[in-house]
Amino acid sequence: MKLNTETYVLFDEIERKKSTLLRDTNYCLKVDNIHNRFNEAASVQSEWVEVPMLFASYLEGSSSAKEMECKIRSMSRELREKSVKGWKYLLRNQPTSKNLGHDLLINVGKIIHPQNNSYRDYRVTMGLDNYTPPNPLRIFDYLEETFVNFKEIISPVEAALYLHLRISGIQPFGDGNKRTARLLQNFVLYENKLPPAVITLGERKHYIQMLETGLVGYRDNDPRLVSTFYNYVAGKVNTTLDQMLGLK
Repeated sequence: MKLNTETYVLFDEIERKKSTLLRDTNYCLKVDNIHNRFNEAASVQSEWVEVPMLFASYLEGSSSAKEMECKIRSMSRELREKSVKGWKYLLRNQPTSKNLGHDLLINVGKIIHPQNNSYRDYRVTMGLDNYTPPNPLRIFDYLEETFVNFKEIISPVEAALYLHLRISGIQPFGDGNKRTARLLQNFVLYENKLPPAVITLGERKHYIQMLETGLVGYRDNDPRLVSTFYNYVAGKVNTTLDQMLGLK
């Protein structure tokens, strides 16, 4: 799919800034540190980004503020450990551009949620008004297409965002799909010496809206809508590069 011109301009801008920063011999180490800190922050990888009610239900029945705090810390630690474990698995199995396939996807998905031993065999929803994930009978073929297309995309930023969008939209697993998609996206960015796209809890509603826009755009072959999602996520990477350049 050919994207909007402004999206390609943004991708080029990111690559130019990276080229400038690569003159600093410590740049790659700085990017590595950013990714490590990101994956150790449970909030940016957790279910809470997608499902706000989970937070409330998790704390339901707490008898005191102290008990609530203990529950939050416990869940945060669990989510952080899954994120770090998934990241270490990808480090052992890079490059993603070569090794991405069903085995790698299932192994990462299983780390994020232990029930993801295989692709789902039942229908699911994402709680969106305008998009429904595909029939489970189509999952394998859609993923095959995704793996092929991913490896043919020249721009590393576009390839990373494409992976995020397609895995989120296909929903191959019963749970943890968007977390798996974001983890893979950011690992592709990492392999290409780019910082992660950090989406915080405060942006949850906007992130879901942007994701839905991109999913509808891909389904309907509408580059304008897909570009809206790409611009949002790529803007996160661009902002971090600006900060590293001292522009913000």
